[in-house]
Amino acid sequence: MIKLRDYQQDAISALQDVIRTGKKRPIMTLPTGAGKGRIIAAIAHSSLSKNRKVLITAHRAEILDQLIDNLNDLGADFTNLELITVQTMVRSPHKIPRFDLCIIDEAHIGNFRKFMELSDPKREKYFIGVTATPMAASKKKPLWQTFDDVSQTISINDLIGLGYLSKPTYHIAKVDTSSLVKDSTGDFSNSSQNDLFNQTTLLHSIDDAWLRRVGKTVIFTPNNEMTEQVAQRFNIPFVHSNISRQERDDRIDHFKNDGQAIVNTGILTTGFDAPMIETVIIYRATTSLPLFLQMCGRGSRVVNGQKHKFHIVDLGGNVERLGLWHQEHDWQQIMMTQGRKITDGVAPVKECPKCGYLNHTTAKVCKAFDCTYIFPEPKKEKLKATTWQTFKYGDQMPTELRKPVNEMTADELLARAALGSKQHGKSYSISWVVYQVGQMSADRWLPMLHKIAKIKGYKKGWVMWSLGKIRSQNKLN
Repeated sequence: MIKLRDYQQDAISALQDVIRTGKKRPIMTLPTGAGKGRIIAAIAHSSLSKNRKVLITAHRAEILDQLIDNLNDLGADFTNLELITVQTMVRSPHKIPRFDLCIIDEAHIGNFRKFMELSDPKREKYFIGVTATPMAASKKKPLWQTFDDVSQTISINDLIGLGYLSKPTYHIAKVDTSSLVKDSTGDFSNSSQNDLFNQTTLLHSIDDAWLRRVGKTVIFTPNNEMTEQVAQRFNIPFVHSNISRQERDDRIDHFKNDGQAIVNTGILTTGFDAPMIETVIIYRATTSLPLFLQMCGRGSRVVNGQKHKFHIVDLGGNVERLGLWHQEHDWQQIMMTQGRKITDGVAPVKECPKCGYLNHTTAKVCKAFDCTYIFPEPKKEKLKATTWQTFKYGDQMPTELRKPVNEMTADELLARAALGSKQHGKSYSISWVVYQVGQMSADRWLPMLHKIAKIKGYKKGWVMWSLGKIRSQNKLN
């Protein structure tokens, strides 16, 4: 019978505290590798022992199979328990059972919304979402429209400190990704990624990454075509959505047991556990923080006596775009502000050198009457993918980031937060950044917050919330 770790029991207690405040649709967030399957099983087992009807749902049958194993380890009674995929319930609403508690694994995926709307509204019931990344893929349908709170008790750095997650070493290829184009989903399009990653420099870079690998290796690509190209290049197995379920399972099982490498498209991000992975090669670019964290997390498991560190090889500019895997995130703030636009503040402008008219920064031609000045395209330095930067968890900060934080720019302040404390081996949260802004002169508060919001992709709600927090802290001081 499995026994919960202290932090896992603390996570359940914190969730119960949230529910006691009257919230009926909270999200519990735990880093990849924290053992959320055990926690879900423990929550379900507790409710079942009180004769409540419990429904557990996920977007993949493999995840439910793993949860069944955890429930069996706890000795759970399955009499009042149903485990059904979200897709089944959306396609067949009549199969939605009566329940008192519904637990939704990987709640950030998004296709659970339809099912939640179809559930019987007359019965008082609770929904608990569980995910490592409570951030919706679609900014048009943020999670705060469906869930009412976030319970967050432990971070990646906490788990590294406790010895439950491995320490990362980053190998970052300096790549010019300016040619990438976003599609309707907000992520980079397949065609622009194909154009970029099929360039000679990037092909040399994947070869270099392959030589840098250590131990069991998983490679992520943006699409099925590129997955097969990489598989052929290195003579390794691949998995993607266009092969049969049986063939996919056989290849994954072989990789877990005897294989040394596997390449995939969107299959091995969630519901996949191979603790001996030592190298994660990200041969794609993404704008999705959840996807990036899920990919990196595949190598984060600890194997006592055999593995306490792993390598992240980034060939798509993802670390520069999204931050370090072990960087702290305030998921309550991220979830509750996603999709809220920043509308106040001064619009960014540039002056026409010919007539002096102030144009929006995106203008290509001066908008002033009778002025035909054409703004030159900004020149970007072309960086070769063969240029690498490598650093380990807790490395010494660069000299330029050692000056007093109240003299830093927004970029420097965020870079300083990402590096965090070498002594404690963890980055600083965005709350630390906000506090430092509050130590600056009052005339810098709003411009700095807007600049930070622009860099991080935060919306209006975050700026207003942070400004209120700064004003409050300065009154207290």
